[in-house]
Formats: sequence, structure tokens, C-alpha cells
Amino acid sequence: MSAWAPGLGAVFATLIERAQTEGGLRADLTPTEIAGLVKVMVCRPGARADDPLTVVLLAGLKP
Repeated sequence: MSAWAPGLGAVFATLIERAQTEGGLRADLTPTEIAGLVKVMVCRPGARADDPLTVVLLAGLKP
């Protein structure tokens, strides 16, 4: 998660791990893999919460 701002990668990894433990995210992906998908969703020009790529990726992360 080196592309995140300093300190943010560790916080994000902790959030992902907790969500996986609580059953909110798929457990068959590593926190690094999930973070990579989130980067694709939000770190691109014109990214919106309701665009098709974001909707499909978020749906795919649900257990």
C-alpha cells in the first residue's frame, strides 16, 4: 500500500482486516488486494460513487 499517504496504508489495512473479521468484506482477498481495488475505484479521473466500475467492484467485495 505504498501509494497511500504516510500512515494511511496501515490505517486502511486495519479497517479492511476488521471488516473481513466482521464479515463485511470477502476474506479470500488480502488487505493489499482490496486496497488495490479501492485505489482503482477512487484514484482515477472522474471517479464517482455511482459509476458502473465502482458499483461492480464494491458488489464484488461483499462476502
